[in-house]
Amino acid sequence: MAPMQAARTHTESLDPFEVFVYPAVEASVLKVEFKTNELIRPLHEQTLDAETWLTDDTFDKTRITWTITKVEGVTATIDQDGDITYGQGAGIYTIRAESSDLSTCYDEFTLMVLDWVLGAHSNVGDGAVFLSGHAWISATDFSQSSTPVTRYGLWPDGHPLIIQDGLSNGDGTDVRVNREPSYGLHNRYFFLNPTEKQALINYINTVFHWTYWYTCASFAEGSVMAATGEDIDADDYLGFETPREFGSSINAIEIIDPTARINPVNGGNVNSSWVPSSFEGSVHDP
Repeated sequence: MAPMQAARTHTESLDPFEVFVYPAVEASVLKVEFKTNELIRPLHEQTLDAETWLTDDTFDKTRITWTITKVEGVTATIDQDGDITYGQGAGIYTIRAESSDLSTCYDEFTLMVLDWVLGAHSNVGDGAVFLSGHAWISATDFSQSSTPVTRYGLWPDGHPLIIQDGLSNGDGTDVRVNREPSYGLHNRYFFLNPTEKQALINYINTVFHWTYWYTCASFAEGSVMAATGEDIDADDYLGFETPREFGSSINAIEIIDPTARINPVNGGNVNSSWVPSSFEGSVHDP
């Protein structure tokens, strides 16, 4: 029986110097890559399909090992299809996709899940009259799909608007709710982890009374400090804390490190391991 011969791609030939031409094989390159390095999502979504954030040329998405590492906040989980389930609060996480064939082939992105975002606001700044304007805070609740914004400000019983609305309450707190707009002339926003969120709640639930030495600007400054450990200076002449100084301080910081309600900075609380700079993430779909 004649020996088996290699299949040829053209007409049979008995020429011993014939060059055989075999079909070309296209090589696939191992690649794992995300479309973003940072991502911000609201808590009310509850889940995220991380696989949709892989680039289209990622090699064999079915051969990827997924891991999630908590940086701070509550624990979240990920399955081996890349589906992330959030916890019952805010958190920051490192999401890693690694090739099952080659451990050195991987990519990561940082995920920030928003629960409460603290806003610091003033309706005046540089150039305003010494005792003019107002400063306040807000809390945007991203655990609800409607993302309600609750505002808190310090108003004395003797203020004409408080008297007009019949809200004077004697020894009760001068912290009033939802009297201000959601935005001011100057605004700065802070991510709050669960510990920081509780610290803010504790602060705004404290009974405060407006005085010349504890003003609306004092309350706004104190709220940010209590929750995040960051100081937005409100100290004006002679130790008075004013909305114009608070607004001026916000403006000076925002010029260098801008924030938004859906793109907050992670504050300088000692319980936070996140670098205190603006989180330049994406809030859009892939």
